[in-house]
Amino acid sequence: MSQSRERFSIIYFNKKEYSFSIKGILLFLIAGPLCSLLFYLFLEMDINDWLKEFIAKQTSFFLNLIGNVNAQAIYTPLESHPWKIYISSMNMNFFISTWCTAAHIFSIFIGIIIFIPHPQSHETRKGIIWRKIKVITFLLVIIYTGNLFRIIILLGSALAGIDWEFIHQFLNLMSGILAAIIFIITVYKTLPEFFISIYYLSSIINQKIKKKK
Repeated sequence: MSQSRERFSIIYFNKKEYSFSIKGILLFLIAGPLCSLLFYLFLEMDINDWLKEFIAKQTSFFLNLIGNVNAQAIYTPLESHPWKIYISSMNMNFFISTWCTAAHIFSIFIGIIIFIPHPQSHETRKGIIWRKIKVITFLLVIIYTGNLFRIIILLGSALAGIDWEFIHQFLNLMSGILAAIIFIITVYKTLPEFFISIYYLSSIINQKIKKKK
């Protein structure tokens, strides 16, 4: 009986009771990263070049709309990165890689959210799948839109003569920080199980360490 109580200790958050199975938490810690990796590798496959095509065409459209720089989305199947943005006015090519589509961020967030442990209580578990769907949809829209504007600003800055390496690193850093902040706020408000389950596991580990001592 004592073993059962330890496994299903209760944590209170916003006047609700939360408890998790160890199996669910371990699945989150192991299957989450694995799912992220597999999803990213899937997005890298040639059948998903449509995502690079979207980015190339939409970026070209907005660059021409803002600055009329005669940007074109061009498909070159023999290149390692088949989709590129060619700006004829400056004779410049910008190749679109899988990384440029923010696929790595999509993959990390999806792997985490899908495997967030479900609480044992029926009351707190209710609606969690729908909440996961809403969070994934919201984050995908925000990340895709934000990444598109990141590329537009990056290419616009390069055309304005700003050092490519500097602006590229700076925008990557800022967009990564912003994505992390949006993720934390969204998950905290909609899927607090992410943070609670981590705290739950740390509590169990601390209990076991104290018992051994």
